Amino acid sequence: MSGGVVVDEEGRLCGFVCAGLKFDDSGQPPLSYAATLWPFLTTTISADRGDAYPRSVMYPAIDLALDGIISVNHLEDLDPALFPGRTLPKR
Repeated sequence: MSGGVVVDEEGRLCGFVCAGLKFDDSGQPPLSYAATLWPFLTTTISADRGDAYPRSVMYPAIDLALDGIISVNHLEDLDPALFPGRTLPKR
């Protein structure tokens, strides 16, 4: 299941299966570990941010989320002190 999606009770993507453990001959079902998507926001991706930005540039996903280019649930829960000079969505 590594790389499999994890969805919340409303069907929204919230993480990925990142590791697992199989119990040999114990009758126990496999155990999977999942990682949340929040660490993904440090990943850089290419995006068209509009005419005010250069083309073909890699941006941290968090910048794209804060600019409303990609949608991230519960973005307002982030600590504003981590993003000086940026405006986080209101709670």
